[in-house]
Order: sequence, then C-alpha cells, then structure tokens
Amino acid sequence: MTFPLLKTPQRVLYVDDKGSFLEALRKSLPFTHSRYFSTSPETAVYRMEAEGVHWRKLEALLAEPAAPDFNERRFGMASRVIASHFSSWSRFNLTSVVVVDYSMPVMNGLEMIRTLGAWPGRRILLTGEADYNVAVAAFNAGLIQRFIPKDQRDLVTVLRKACDEMHSTVCAHIGQMLRPTLSQENKDLLDTPTVAAALTKKIDELMWDEYVVIGRPFGLLGLSHDGPLQWLQLETTDSLEQLAEIASEDGLRGIDVDGIRSGQFILTSEIHRELELNGEPPLVEAEIIHEHPTLYCGVYDLPHKPVTADVYGFDDIIAPADEAHSLLRDLAASHTSLSATTIDNRAEPSEAMRRYLKEQSVGVTDVDTVLKRIGSFVKQSPIHRDALSTALLKSGLPNDLKSLVTRSMQG
Repeated sequence: MTFPLLKTPQRVLYVDDKGSFLEALRKSLPFTHSRYFSTSPETAVYRMEAEGVHWRKLEALLAEPAAPDFNERRFGMASRVIASHFSSWSRFNLTSVVVVDYSMPVMNGLEMIRTLGAWPGRRILLTGEADYNVAVAAFNAGLIQRFIPKDQRDLVTVLRKACDEMHSTVCAHIGQMLRPTLSQENKDLLDTPTVAAALTKKIDELMWDEYVVIGRPFGLLGLSHDGPLQWLQLETTDSLEQLAEIASEDGLRGIDVDGIRSGQFILTSEIHRELELNGEPPLVEAEIIHEHPTLYCGVYDLPHKPVTADVYGFDDIIAPADEAHSLLRDLAASHTSLSATTIDNRAEPSEAMRRYLKEQSVGVTDVDTVLKRIGSFVKQSPIHRDALSTALLKSGLPNDLKSLVTRSMQG
C-alpha cells in the first residue's frame, strides 16, 4: 500500500436515458459529494469536454516542480498549491467517475465512453443480462474499469462503493505526478504500508476531504469540508535533529530546542518562511504516528482563506434549473477567485504571485470557460434558456457579469 499523494473533491456523472432510473439513484445514493445526472449522453460528453481545462490546470500545477526551471522559481510548491488550487473553485469541477448505462438509443454507453478519449477518470458500465459479453470484452480492452448489472439487488450499495474506490484510484494516479518533488527517503517512507495506514488514520482524525503532499518542506496541505486550511508537518528522528540545529542557530530558547530534539515539539519555520507569514514561526505539539521508523507529525492552522466545499457547495444536477444555478455560481466564483486568493495573511496576493498565476494558466480564463458553457447550455432547448434566464434574475450577480451572461446567451 503506497500513500496517495493527492485527494481531490469527489464528483460523479451518471448517464441513463431513463430519467426515472436516474431520479431513483439520486434519491437513494448518499449526497456526500457533487453529482450530475444526465439523460443525454451527448450533453454528458460536452460536460466532460468542458471540464478539460480544469484537469489541464491541475496537471500543469502538479507537473511544474519537475520542470527544468523548477529551482529558478521564486515560489515553492506549497504557495503555488494554495494560490492556484485551494483558492480556486475549479477543483470542484473535476468529474473522476462516470457511470453510464450501456443500452441507450442514438449513442450507447460504450460509444459515449469511446468519445471521452484521454479523460483521466474511471468508467463504470451499467449492463443488462444480455450485455454481459459486451461488457467483458470492453473491460478486457480497457475501455471500462468496472461493469455492474443494472438489476443487481444491492445496486446502490455496490455502486456507491465502486465510485468511492474509483475516485481514490484516480487521485492516486494523478498524484503520481508529485513524486519528483519528494526525496528518495520520503518516497520510501510513504511507500511503507504501515506508514500509509498511519497517515490515512491521521487524515481521518482531521476529517480532511482533500489534501496535497508537499515535498519541501515535507508535509501535507489539507482541508476539511468547512476548513480551516491546515499544514500537517512530517518529521523523522533525523530530521528533528536537523530542525533542532536550525532552531538553535535562529536563537530559539534552549528549552524549546531540547523539546524539538526530544520529539515534544515541531518548529514550523520552513512552511512559515515559504508562505511569507508574519510573526515568529510557532512551535506545535508533536505526535508520534508511527514506530519503526519513527514518524512525528504536527498540525498548524494556516491563516489563508481557501474556497471550501461548505462555501462553494455540492452540485446535485438533474434538471436544467439545477445546472443553470451551477453555471452562474461557477461564473461568480471564477470572477472573484483571484481577488479572494491569499498566499499569506494579507488580504491580497502579491503582484509577483499574480504574475505567476497568469503565467501558469492554460490559455483560457475561468470566466471565458464558464461563458462558453453558458452559450452551449442555452442552445440545447428553450427550456434551458428559460432556466438560465430565471436563475439569472435570482442570482444577485453584479451588472457587469449579468451583461456577460446576456451576451453569451445571444451569441
């Protein structure tokens, strides 16, 4: 068991031409993450394509430390992850699992899955009794990762477990892009099954819904449903000794230096300096979470104001009105995400960080991405146009954003 280096918010897409079946799923499945139910495979494919910009943004962020000019960057991984990941709404728009019925008119489930191409998520096919051989062939060909009989008695339980497992698999796969940021010692540590289990237990205690492993300084940035953003610093016996030496050189009191050396405290100086926080770096209480090798951890609440799942909200889309509301919320969030970003305990990001965020963009702003989605949404039918018009009246968006929406609807 290797410890996954990344966990993102979960989002699952369900596709079936029978709306009654989707409504039954919607009512039966636990509403613990974002969900999108669609009776149209064509609409579902467009939705997945629209998310591509967010997947590319995440992959660019995770891959950047491995780039040749990494050491020339002013900002370390922790500050970049806070500024362009935890402070961005787009991470809630990453569908990691698609559940699609095989037997649909116009475009069957496998035809839809084939259109997804290199999409990094996992695919589950719902099958009838007559579809078994087709599903086995698709599984063996790598088109799907799981097939589940639609008439299975405990379908909801099996489906929920499968989606959770598939989401974890996607996170682990994408997280592998972070391995170049880790030292070999830390890789070996995280690859130890008992260490992975101990860290998973600690994350469960902290009730984190998402996290990113940081290589230097070594630790995790994580977040529960409603925050705060926290830093979980990891230290070994050897690294604590080095930390004690640094603390002594920085003039820390002898009693505190001895406390660090003995494993009572952890000094957060590296992350404090990396994030350019004001004041003296605090000492946090150390906890041994694994023996042989001994692994210590300390938790530090950061002053940053991330976009949390509690503030952003979970999607539960099954009707045009639901999606219209989601689109306008995304537009508002994308419009304010940069001004809401904090890389330290000031109200605004520094100009240097603003330039960095602009440089690492994937060629299109979030606002433009959402406006394109709005334009395509209203073209689907008069019902969709009316749903967006109604949602716009109730949205409370500023006039400049309302004008952008109106132009997108007309364009």
